[in-house]
Amino acid sequence: MGASNSQPTKLTRGNASLVPPFNVVFTFFDKIEAIDGLWPDAQWEARLMVQAKDISKLMKEGFYVSPDNELTNCSCVILNAKCSPTMFKKNWVHLRRYILQDPKAGWTAHLFIGAQEISALAGFRLRDLTTDRIARGAAWNSEGLLVYNYNAYKIEDSFNTAHEDLALAGLWPWPKFEGSCSERSTRKVASYKGSVDVETEELPVYTPATTDASDSDSQEDDTEAESIFQS
Repeated sequence: MGASNSQPTKLTRGNASLVPPFNVVFTFFDKIEAIDGLWPDAQWEARLMVQAKDISKLMKEGFYVSPDNELTNCSCVILNAKCSPTMFKKNWVHLRRYILQDPKAGWTAHLFIGAQEISALAGFRLRDLTTDRIARGAAWNSEGLLVYNYNAYKIEDSFNTAHEDLALAGLWPWPKFEGSCSERSTRKVASYKGSVDVETEELPVYTPATTDASDSDSQEDDTEAESIFQS
């Protein structure tokens, strides 16, 4: 059940700035105040791209990240990095990378942190990844169909079709309340203020774990997913 866990577990010169396969993604800012679709006061932006074997299990058991999940010798800083345009909302100069893994929970994750100043990357710690710093979150099922969406700036657009009545634990930012999802959370997003052009903040393009060139149905599904998330 779910997609295969096929993210690389070693950083090389060739893959250090490449986007890996993922089916769960979270976007963090150190300060998520946004004005007109921009984050003028943000010192860093992080994209946590997760490849989970079982999305349903990850929702039921909670998604937790700690320094214990960091793979040895899989962290680096890339100066003057040329990042993929789908990786970040802002144009950052420098990049920090981590590879994280929890074999028991069945996931591997690549963490990208972008910043203008090297000092912001030097001071970054995994404990800085908190739910009140999440601007967007999304998850796709094994067919590449969107099943989870979180928007800190337009909470009424958030949904979880996989487990509609389940309060999610750990880094899942929504829902954090008990009861039916029809009772939309009124929790104010920490540090949020100002007006936001939510149309400018797009979901990243779903990246499937495997591609079978002989499977025309699979190729059509991936094309449909890309057209949805790029619109």
